[in-house]
Amino acid sequence: MKIEALKINGIPEPLGVALPFVEVSFKVRDTESKKARNIKVRLLDEQGRTLTEREGAELDPSGVELDAALRPRSVYRLHVSVEGDEGDCAEAESAESAFETGKMDEPWTADWIAAPKGEDCHPLLRRRFTVRPGLVRARLYATGLGLFEAYLNGEKLSEEYLLPGVTNYETRLQVITFRADALREGENELSFAAWL
Repeated sequence: MKIEALKINGIPEPLGVALPFVEVSFKVRDTESKKARNIKVRLLDEQGRTLTEREGAELDPSGVELDAALRPRSVYRLHVSVEGDEGDCAEAESAESAFETGKMDEPWTADWIAAPKGEDCHPLLRRRFTVRPGLVRARLYATGLGLFEAYLNGEKLSEEYLLPGVTNYETRLQVITFRADALREGENELSFAAWL
């Protein structure tokens, strides 16, 4: 038995999301069992404490909704276990995944950055800064009225191009969350290539 395609709200390991609810889905492969004897889905915090769980043979792998009050900028882990009904010693398997919430309803404390008015250009916005010792994890939350690519210490922060994609700026702004793994103690440089 194998648990595959473990997703949170339809996304594998989402980063920087604002979830109104948590729905876990998965697929069970390579099994001789016809149905589940038991399914258990647990939501844990970053320290491994169980926040909520659901258990029972009636749970549907295509969508198990969990009731949880999520906090901004927090890491959560999911643990799924399945017991099959085949044989005296039932098949059993478990899988884990994780997701991270974004700023959610937290206020923004940033200023808009822009090229000088009237200039038709594609600016490279750059900022140098210093990181003190003790950094554990860093994320960059970015949005824009136009398209951009983000770089940290010369390393592109995602595989996507021209973020945040198609957006109606009159109604909403998409926020992109980047893992800032290239951040290091000491001097760093954050830059954005922008297409306005």
